Amino acid sequence: MTSEAEVDELRQELQGSADPADTIFKVLKRTRHRIPVRRAIFLSEGYLFADAPHLALRLSQVLRLDHLFEERVVVVERGGQRLLARRHEGKYYWDDGTAAGALPSKPEEANLLLLDRVSVLGSADLPPLHLDLGELKAALHYDRATVLRMTRGGWILGLSTGDVDSTVVVRPDAGLARLECESVDPSDAARLTEARARNSRRAALIQPILEAAHEIVQRRLPFDEPRTEDGQQDGHLRIAFRKAYEGYEQTYEFNGDRYFVFDGFGRPIVPQVCIDFITDSIEWGTGGKWANRGQRREHVRGAIDFKSFGLENARSIEQVAEFGADHPEWFDMAFVPEAERIKFVHRSKFFAQIAARPLFYAVGDVVFILGLKDDDRFHYHSFFVDAVDPLSGAPVLLVSNAGPPQVRTWEGEMQNAPLRSVIARLRLRTDLLEAAKRQVASSPGVPLTPSATTQPSALELPAADVAE
Repeated sequence: MTSEAEVDELRQELQGSADPADTIFKVLKRTRHRIPVRRAIFLSEGYLFADAPHLALRLSQVLRLDHLFEERVVVVERGGQRLLARRHEGKYYWDDGTAAGALPSKPEEANLLLLDRVSVLGSADLPPLHLDLGELKAALHYDRATVLRMTRGGWILGLSTGDVDSTVVVRPDAGLARLECESVDPSDAARLTEARARNSRRAALIQPILEAAHEIVQRRLPFDEPRTEDGQQDGHLRIAFRKAYEGYEQTYEFNGDRYFVFDGFGRPIVPQVCIDFITDSIEWGTGGKWANRGQRREHVRGAIDFKSFGLENARSIEQVAEFGADHPEWFDMAFVPEAERIKFVHRSKFFAQIAARPLFYAVGDVVFILGLKDDDRFHYHSFFVDAVDPLSGAPVLLVSNAGPPQVRTWEGEMQNAPLRSVIARLRLRTDLLEAAKRQVASSPGVPLTPSATTQPSALELPAADVAE
């Protein structure tokens, strides 16, 4: 069998596989010590890509750089980024400028993501086939883009910003889209400027909240689940932590296990259930904070602090959702009709619904999901939308603390409980974010007060056994 014929056969086997992960491992075993053949099989014109969604997912989950390369330095083009990965003792690590051949000072193993373009350093530098629209979206603050035409010299895109359409020409530049010109109906020019200003203002206001969420990820704050439990005790550690924190203790005990109050950098180790991750991020992003070790121990309230709003239990997803629905002057609360709640196990339908309703989600939105887990109990969960696709506007990255806190794709967030579905999303209104910014400047540590005239809603959320 010729090498070309073998490559075609194995590529077809991967495309038609009902169990792509198992087939990938079989192909890796069959092509051992034949690295160029592996690249021909798994890479499409240098990209980690597959038309079949399930195969694409498994390629990104299984393959490593050392499966496909044995050279000393590999180039990874990820959107507009150009990253170098160096081989050290059989594995690849991101290059941090350390001398060639040495282990990086802070070694971080290089990973492969779907749509990465990978090549050997010094190989023929062919023009990339991809175009990263991230910087264009950040500059123009549009909502969605449509590709109208592609040529070697440039792409023509149709942009939608609010209810205004425009057309732009962009020039490919090392994988990035550089704006050449834009055309808009003169009668729409003023409305386009206003729509972009609104989107820009909201992006700036929501950014501190997402930065707080990313700080929690960086600090790896623990999920509030005791190491030793007597029944279901999620949420109890935070109570014990707070008592120890306010009592100037360095550790505390729960069910015979001992926990630290501060981490090695002197920062409080605040346990969180999933809704704590949300409300803490919102509070910290609007001026709230816990004092570090060596300072007077106090918890400064943020301008948006659910625990100060009169909720019976601000650590309940149901009550936070109800509060959002009861205060439409502050929150845009949208519920998915029960008949339209698609469980993640039906992946094709689940993702088709998300793609078909991109305006339902925005960066900074809080998403609530509900459904059965493997303990046959109903569980709520909540997370932020961290990023949207710059072409379609659909959410592509999420951030939460579903052990450990991290940024994930929908697959990463939902796969451990595929019987859950999206039931609602909560959006902080721009007016609220602007009011919070003014409050932090004028009265730091004093939360905003909700309107006393707001009438409670008749909202009834489904019952759940556990809120994560």
